[in-house]
Amino acid sequence: MTPPSLAAPVLGRTGIQVADRPPPLRLVSPDPGDEPSPSRPPGKRSPLPPGLYRPTTRCKRCAACWAGKKCLSKIEMKTIWIRPCIGGKRYPRSTGCRDVRNAEAAARKIRAEIEAEVRGIAPPKRITIEDALKDFVRSLASGRGGADQQKAVEKIVKQVLAAGPVRFVDELHVGIYDAWVAKARQPRPKKPNGLAKWTIHMRAQYIRRFGKWLEDTDRIHKSPFRTVPLISGATSAKRKRALKFDELNTLLTATRRRPIDDARRERIHAGVSDRERVRLRKVGRRRALVMRTIARSGIRPNELRQVTIAYFDPADQTIFLPAHVAKAKRDELVYLTPDLSRRLAALVRSMGPGPDSRRLFPKAIPNSRTFDLDMAAAGLPKEDLRRGSLCLYSMRKTFSTHLSMCGVDDEMGSRLMRHALKSLKARVYTDAGLLDLREPMRLLDQRDREERRKWRRGL
Repeated sequence: MTPPSLAAPVLGRTGIQVADRPPPLRLVSPDPGDEPSPSRPPGKRSPLPPGLYRPTTRCKRCAACWAGKKCLSKIEMKTIWIRPCIGGKRYPRSTGCRDVRNAEAAARKIRAEIEAEVRGIAPPKRITIEDALKDFVRSLASGRGGADQQKAVEKIVKQVLAAGPVRFVDELHVGIYDAWVAKARQPRPKKPNGLAKWTIHMRAQYIRRFGKWLEDTDRIHKSPFRTVPLISGATSAKRKRALKFDELNTLLTATRRRPIDDARRERIHAGVSDRERVRLRKVGRRRALVMRTIARSGIRPNELRQVTIAYFDPADQTIFLPAHVAKAKRDELVYLTPDLSRRLAALVRSMGPGPDSRRLFPKAIPNSRTFDLDMAAAGLPKEDLRRGSLCLYSMRKTFSTHLSMCGVDDEMGSRLMRHALKSLKARVYTDAGLLDLREPMRLLDQRDREERRKWRRGL
């Protein structure tokens, strides 16, 4: 018998059913094939209503169990179960309740859902946020970044949704995001003014994108996050400055020496062993090479983090960035200076034999705190009222500035920086295949050697 609440589905629904609240299920009369409740040992509990029972489990504390023999004693479980007979087949299910009143209500709902599922007229089920988020992250694999970006998006969306503890997608509302923003603006030990406006703007973009995906895939009628404001921090963001040639050389030297200097200062009595000194020297050189690579090629830190040995071509002095690694989501080439190409080739040789799928810089990309410590060791101020602040992304601005200082025109510089927005002349009326992009890198390498000689003579 089909319950009246499970009538034919609404016409016009296609794709995934909208995750509305299911209609209230009415009482369903038991089938003639239903058996009475299983018999229970007398004197334990009051008899249950028809259709409900408590399963029995073996005793694991008697002497027969410890001896490894067959245990004849059985214990009733506290949870009440139901096993309706539909179409001659039994479907045992747990009601998840211990009291009879709630178990009866849950049993009616479970029976109606099982009958509807067996007869193919199941109502739309409520979709949990966990399942929806997994599907959303899985959808990002189609041309929207690699595995690292998918994990970052999933982490950000989870952080925002954690501000409002809801379980199903139809319970989402814009107040969850507002609660997260109020928490993000609270002062912290390292951030007295709370999170930066640009960070909040980025979270708003991701949560709006998640709500739009829920709406496009028919999981909800309308995204509750469509009214989330985008607070761009471009007007109030700190301006990044570039490094001079001598400042860059000083920073790279301090970065190579800092791991050993810190170890000697902290281990006054124990000292630093030869084996530990070799390891720390390797850590400092790898980190300095990361900064040099960004400052002499213009590659972005997130792109460099995903570069493998197979992408590096020492003969051509380039690094190939596939579409899932490059920020522009298209295949690109990063040109290297001759000196940088030799250093990266030496790094690959020092890594020894192995597959080419290994990362070029595994666990070597410094975070903001490490970069600040390196700057402090080099004696460089992080904030400059006239020129701006320094961060790891300043290495990319240093590359662009040094190209201009070497006399490279804007057209060649924009090609080497891989900027998406170019003038009409650069996009349409210039044949990129005829441009010799290695000549600016040669000029930069020549100027870099000259400035390095002057810097060494000045020490």
